[in-house]
Amino acid sequence: MKPLDFVKIKTDDKELSSAIGIITECNTTSASVAWIGDSAKLGLKTAWWFENELEVVDNLPRIISNNMAHPFGGNKKQGDYFFPKN
Repeated sequence: MKPLDFVKIKTDDKELSSAIGIITECNTTSASVAWIGDSAKLGLKTAWWFENELEVVDNLPRIISNNMAHPFGGNKKQGDYFFPKN
């Protein structure tokens, strides 16, 4: 986990498992999350989530770099190289 990772909660609860947030701060064991959109209305804590409680879905810099890359050749692989999902 690292800042700007998009995360979901690891849970069997359907409503909670649909919540999506972005990591704003982290240390070696836990992270602070800003919940996005309707997820913010669920009353979830913002800090401190342990790594085993969250699932990394994607990373904002990776998404931006892949979408800005030239569409020809292997340029989209550069975003994955510099900003891996996990």
